[in-house]
Amino acid sequence: MVIEGTKIAEKAGFLPLEKIKKISRADKGKRVYATNREKNLILAVLGKRPILEGVRIIVSHIDSPRLDLKVHPLYEEENLAFLKTHYYGGIKKYQWVTIPLALHGVIVLKTAKG
Repeated sequence: MVIEGTKIAEKAGFLPLEKIKKISRADKGKRVYATNREKNLILAVLGKRPILEGVRIIVSHIDSPRLDLKVHPLYEEENLAFLKTHYYGGIKKYQWVTIPLALHGVIVLKTAKG
């Protein structure tokens, strides 16, 4: 997500922050970005007024929640089939019922057809 976000930012005129040696008042309106180990992306538009007069900050989370099946995931309980899973993405267990999920995978039959 960060790599794709960086490409989109560059197309929109954002420059890498490390290319700017010193920020001055002449840089107002300049668009810059910075990344951190391809995990974080920060976009900034330099303002017209001094930073002491305040800033506007918008923050967004790009971690995508997902479920992974465990090694032997399938089990049965009370005539129902269940899958043992491990979840990622900073989401609470009770929130999964409100997120639309898709199941992607490959089924391999004993006949090797699938």
